Amino acid sequence: MSKKRVDPRLKTLIENGVKLGERTFVMIVGSKGVEQVMNIYYMYTKAANVAKDSVLWCYKKELAFSSNQKKRLKHKMHNKGEAENAFELFLSTTEIKYVYYKESHKVLGNTFGMLVLQDFEAMTPNILCRTVETVRGGGLVIVLLTGMTSIKQLYNLNMDIHNRYRGEDTKEITSRFNERFVLSLSDNKNSIVLSDELDVVPVFEHTLRIEPVEKKVEIKEELENLRRTYEEVQYLNEIVKITTTADQAKCVVSLFDSLKEKTLNTTISITAGRGRGKSAALGLTIACSVALGYSNIFVTAPSPENVKTVFEFAVKGLEIFGMKEHLDFDVIQTTKSEYGKAVVRVNIHQNHRQTIQYILPNDTAQLSQAELLVIDEAAAIPLPLVKGLLGNYNVMLSTTTNGYEGTGRSLSLKLIKELREGISKYSSGRLFKECTLNEPIRYSSNDQVEKWLNKLLCLDASNTLMHITSTPSPDECELYYVNRDTLFSYNRDAEKFLQQLQGLFVTSHYKNTPNDMQMLADAPNHMIFILTGPVQNGEELPDILAAVQLSLEGGIARKRVSESWFRGKKEAGDLIPWTLTQQFLDDEFAGLMGARVVRICTHPDVTSMGYGSKILQMLELYFTGCIVSLGEMEEESKADNDQKQMDTDEVEVRKELQPLLINPGNRKAEMLDYLGVAFGYTPQLSKFWTGAGYQPTYLRLTANDITGEHSCIMVKQLSKNMGNWEEQYTQDFKKRFSLLLGFEFKSMSAVDAFKLVQCKNKDNTVSLNFDQRAIKRLEYYSKNLIDYHIVLDLLPSIAQAVSHGLDIQLTITQQIIFVGMGLQYKSVDEIGSELKLASAQVMALFNKAIRKVVTFLSEKKENTNTKQSMEEEVKTTDELKESDISEEKEEKQSDVDPNIIRQRKLKLKELGIDDPEMFKINNTTHEIKEIDTLKGRIPTTLSIQRKEKVDKLQVKYPQKPKSGKPKKNFKKMAKK
Repeated sequence: MSKKRVDPRLKTLIENGVKLGERTFVMIVGSKGVEQVMNIYYMYTKAANVAKDSVLWCYKKELAFSSNQKKRLKHKMHNKGEAENAFELFLSTTEIKYVYYKESHKVLGNTFGMLVLQDFEAMTPNILCRTVETVRGGGLVIVLLTGMTSIKQLYNLNMDIHNRYRGEDTKEITSRFNERFVLSLSDNKNSIVLSDELDVVPVFEHTLRIEPVEKKVEIKEELENLRRTYEEVQYLNEIVKITTTADQAKCVVSLFDSLKEKTLNTTISITAGRGRGKSAALGLTIACSVALGYSNIFVTAPSPENVKTVFEFAVKGLEIFGMKEHLDFDVIQTTKSEYGKAVVRVNIHQNHRQTIQYILPNDTAQLSQAELLVIDEAAAIPLPLVKGLLGNYNVMLSTTTNGYEGTGRSLSLKLIKELREGISKYSSGRLFKECTLNEPIRYSSNDQVEKWLNKLLCLDASNTLMHITSTPSPDECELYYVNRDTLFSYNRDAEKFLQQLQGLFVTSHYKNTPNDMQMLADAPNHMIFILTGPVQNGEELPDILAAVQLSLEGGIARKRVSESWFRGKKEAGDLIPWTLTQQFLDDEFAGLMGARVVRICTHPDVTSMGYGSKILQMLELYFTGCIVSLGEMEEESKADNDQKQMDTDEVEVRKELQPLLINPGNRKAEMLDYLGVAFGYTPQLSKFWTGAGYQPTYLRLTANDITGEHSCIMVKQLSKNMGNWEEQYTQDFKKRFSLLLGFEFKSMSAVDAFKLVQCKNKDNTVSLNFDQRAIKRLEYYSKNLIDYHIVLDLLPSIAQAVSHGLDIQLTITQQIIFVGMGLQYKSVDEIGSELKLASAQVMALFNKAIRKVVTFLSEKKENTNTKQSMEEEVKTTDELKESDISEEKEEKQSDVDPNIIRQRKLKLKELGIDDPEMFKINNTTHEIKEIDTLKGRIPTTLSIQRKEKVDKLQVKYPQKPKSGKPKKNFKKMAKK
């Protein structure tokens, strides 16, 4: 095998990274890149002056080689050669941890010297953050672009995550994120692109010439001063010596002081960026707690592998205090294969029994005898579990403020805020302290890869958020559509705007992940709108007062809905159409077009000033076609020179870009049938969306695993294409929700439950029916003659009727009591604690409410009796009237001379009529009224027409016109 001289620029770049303690980012283009990992690894170990180092190798499904040694040996026998032997030696002698991308969360808290990422199409921003942050300073990150010949092929690469963005009529997906990813590497001075022959591909200017640097020697005066300060303090004098930074030393001292008091009511929060030494500080503090006499110490994290560093430094601290393994303490590793050989327990038996034990976050039963609980990577644990871990013992919890773990800000925005302000039950009577670490330990403070990753994914955008310069009236503000092609073009001005926009989204939402950036860039049905103050031509980019990210949904064919129901599987995407179609079994709704509010935010400087409501109002006008401009229509499209750029190897920002902000009047609006939103239900958010005119239609039965909140969907109808479905869905939801309050939603506060079930308009169709015994019980209780338990069984019916709009004049508090006791089956004490009222006050209000119910039932009974008596009276009157008419007729007939009657019968016989009764008018009220209308009109013609089995008498009356004068030739048919 012929040897080839490696480009000295690669060697120099790796050596510079080791000298400066900075990581190096390498991309290898070509199908033979896997074989070059070995050569780069040896170059790294030689530069770092280490025999070997650990490697993390991440992939999608299959490695480019077998990780099984026997299979590799069998393959090697068929393909003997120097290259195969060298690569086999590398694989067998190097500590390599192979991890699927889908299991990459297990590597949090671990440290490696090199990271290899293959299968770029399966990589996501989440995976990139998780894995890159595990590499120590001086290490390497290698990305393999197998099957590619140019790095610019990433521009058109279809990523696996794009399948989640596809909807019913998804257009071609544009990989804006990949293009920005490649362009951003131009600002990462520690990045380089290589061919699979290790030749440097000159795509970035900084790689044309790489000069060696001198090793940087950091003088840590502050740390040395701290060490001198505590050199006479027992335990601290030894612990501070092994701390790496001044921030870490201060943190350990602060934690030690809190534990020394042994009050067992202190919560200490450690916040820092990735690689600042939080886990090491916790481990050293645990060793101090053992020295201080703490017996039951528990450690928790999402996985035992995440606390590897904590136990490592805890053991190191015990050894510093003179303890020896197997003699004074024992280290126990887990027996579960999926956790490797992670340490889960340390038993100390020097003076008395002491234990450091790992527990799962949901295993709170073991904390009954705890004295100290350490929660590492708390931001990666669901918020309800973290709250459940707090108790009558000292708690130390660490969270990451940026980086991958820190993007889920539920802990920092919710729990820590409650602890700081002392407003929750978890903070009552507890001391709260905070400690912050800023100086990195794992790598240099000037690490180029960290800066590049933070800028690429806007991980620290919330820290660079600019303040608002003016606060115009909401009526003066303007709505703009954001062109995403320009936003993610890596243009200098567009980058500033993107950092501000993402900073707003991250600050306003506690649940964020790096994947949100890729969805914002690539999802074809997503749109961004912003609200700004008045903008003058030629001005710089305006302040963002509010912003909204929308996702177009719906337009699903009924056939596809039927197929989905048949398979019993809900499709991905189109969250609101699929959920509501399944909830109400209405396949027509899926065909409607709508937009879901993915995220909405207002600048922190101008919250509660009406900007959030204003942007929703303007969006409603826009999607109903009410915003029109006289300017020319603009389209969101890329420049025409795309193909020319692909033909060149030079990587540069597009020169021809569309305007970043487009007046919505100059853009053709999508005509929508509704606007909707899905969010974790809280009273504050519900109040905001209800105020904007949105109505609840769905509340998930099970709470979210991360936040402990129930997912809620609210909609606002914009068109009548399917009738008034919003009102029907809302009423159906409220009825079903009220029946579920005693089950999954029993833990919800009665106030929140009432807000969701209350009927704004009184419904006269709602009834409340009880038998006499039940009414008697209510009457007796209203007079305080019996206990309330005797009427308790009637509460569900009363509460249901009240919640559905029964017209009983109850106060809001009384309605809440009915909902809590009658629908949620809560006790009087529980209702009192929620309303902050004494139990006696609750019972007094309850008694008054029952009185009103009794009054309502009494009035209802009285009204029913009155109505019945009136109906009977009318019926009697009609019967008397008919009786009088028949008697009067009989009297008239009796007054006729018998001779006249006899003569009439003779004449009828001559005409062939035997029975004159056939022409008799029936004695009914209806026919009598008809006869009354004919009074004053004398018949002018009488004709008798005889047919088979049918005899009719046809009488012609003159028509009485409107003027009152008779009109001739009026015909009237009289049936017998």
